[in-house]
Amino acid sequence: MTAPLIALMQEQGIKSLDELARRLCEVKTTEKWPAARSVSAKLGLLSKDEAEWWLKRPAFIDALVSILRCRREDLRLEAPRKQKRLLEFENFPELPGLDLTREAACALGEFESDDVALRPWFGVQSGLTAELEGVFWLHFPPGTGRDVYWAELKRQTAYKAVEARCLADVKLLHQAREPTPCANMTCVTYP
Repeated sequence: MTAPLIALMQEQGIKSLDELARRLCEVKTTEKWPAARSVSAKLGLLSKDEAEWWLKRPAFIDALVSILRCRREDLRLEAPRKQKRLLEFENFPELPGLDLTREAACALGEFESDDVALRPWFGVQSGLTAELEGVFWLHFPPGTGRDVYWAELKRQTAYKAVEARCLADVKLLHQAREPTPCANMTCVTYP
């Protein structure tokens, strides 16, 4: 079965992605076109139903629709569905998301120690583990790169984890919450 983009190109007598890319680069848009070769590569991805790059550039989509004399729906331009628990990195759009259920976060800078060497610091251990109670606050200032740490912490903890952007939101969440036997871990970040 032919991809919708290729079928629409054939209807308009356009023989290759390179030819379509050259025609697109001649269309004036609000954004500056990259090199024709790059546009051709992005058209190749679009022919494989990978529309992310195009969805971020609506002016380019309009130019493509006008050259192919079609509707957006004909190109099957739709946003990709996000997987649950997928951590995306906006600064690196070509990097695939990190799925912490299947992959481990990078372990750079983690401290490893010998339990025997640490015993004097903690005194006599009874062998029982105490459950934490109450609310614990974590604050990650913007730009500190703690998103992976927070996602990993939420995945591993048995406690309820709530994320909020400001203290007022946390107060509303806390007031609306019914008492539960588990502790609540909250991350407060600021935009």
